[in-house]
Amino acid sequence: MSRILFCWELGGGYGHIGGFLPIAIELRKRGHEVIFAVRELTHAETVLGKCGFRYVQAPIWLAKLKTTTPPVNYAELLFGQGWLSQQGLSGQVKAWRELIHMFAPDLLVIDHGPTVLLSTQDRTIPRVMFGSGFLCPPRTNPIPTLRPEVKPSREHLLAAERKALTIANGVLGNLRLPMLEEFSDLFDVDETFLCTFAELDHYPQRPAAKYYGPAMNLDEGAEFQWPPGSNPRVFAYIKPGHADFEAILEALRGLPMQSVVHAPGISEAMAKRYQAANLSLHLAPLSMRQAAQECDIAICHAGLGTVSAMLLAGRPLLLLPTQQEQVLVAKAVVDLGCGIMLHPAEKSTVAQYKKVIKQILASQFISTATVFASRHENYDNQSNIESIAAQCDTILKHYQ
Repeated sequence: MSRILFCWELGGGYGHIGGFLPIAIELRKRGHEVIFAVRELTHAETVLGKCGFRYVQAPIWLAKLKTTTPPVNYAELLFGQGWLSQQGLSGQVKAWRELIHMFAPDLLVIDHGPTVLLSTQDRTIPRVMFGSGFLCPPRTNPIPTLRPEVKPSREHLLAAERKALTIANGVLGNLRLPMLEEFSDLFDVDETFLCTFAELDHYPQRPAAKYYGPAMNLDEGAEFQWPPGSNPRVFAYIKPGHADFEAILEALRGLPMQSVVHAPGISEAMAKRYQAANLSLHLAPLSMRQAAQECDIAICHAGLGTVSAMLLAGRPLLLLPTQQEQVLVAKAVVDLGCGIMLHPAEKSTVAQYKKVIKQILASQFISTATVFASRHENYDNQSNIESIAAQCDTILKHYQ
């Protein structure tokens, strides 16, 4: 039996551990032990504990970078995660090295873990990257921008990477670890499990790559009942912290549609206020398989897992991204003609939400989403899970 350590350093929500959970279960069936080091413990017991997996808090950077300029590339993203200071970055690297030494894994599965990658540059343990295009940047020089609408110059991108590289190599040198020649060498691993479709890649400029397809945990949530009626069905996965949250609920309640909303963290008072004969609100996760199969349209924040599940079922989307990773997915969906995005900076009214939801139901969005589903009709989530687990097995055997 081998021990596998799943490392999650950056990002939020339960999609990070939820996406890998079916693969972890498959690896356990194959005789391996899987342990999770997770950024957020909020959903750890709900998602991991009930499946019997061990988990610990991952080393993370808590200080906030005071800046009004959003990062335009991956290097600038890391500046807000302790990569502006050798002292700060060194502390994180040492903490990860201690944690890895403590568990003595035979394989590291790294989900958005740039500092984990830096801390293991001695390559004494095989390493794989797992996740969306955003989490697995291409090894180009420079790595493309995360904000194509800004159109930063090549020199701007290179300058940011040189700055991050200098800090990183300073830490590596002090720890007598091999240094990086280029910033993108950080992502040189034994295998990259690029879990997305090419059409939804955050880096559409990526050179030829192997796309494994999304790793989705379709059956983790509970089965649910739709409000009674024969009107179109709307499934929404939206967080109460969204600026338009109440406007969305008001719009759904006022439309001749049957709506089910998963709203993690919603208060009892708010749920009671908006619950209606045609609107059902749920705090706990719901079955994404059922939602995708039975809804007519979906509303979400453009998380890759939810978007992929809906498009594979031919469902058009109303997308409400809250950060740049989601914005890039939403733009890809819009470019495909499979949905509409309402940008987080543009606060919308109840009337606007009603109009947009009706627009999605009464236009070509349904047919283009159906085309996407037809193009990927041979994609099988279970086969994907088994393929990734089998490749992990191969890597483990190679290092034994």
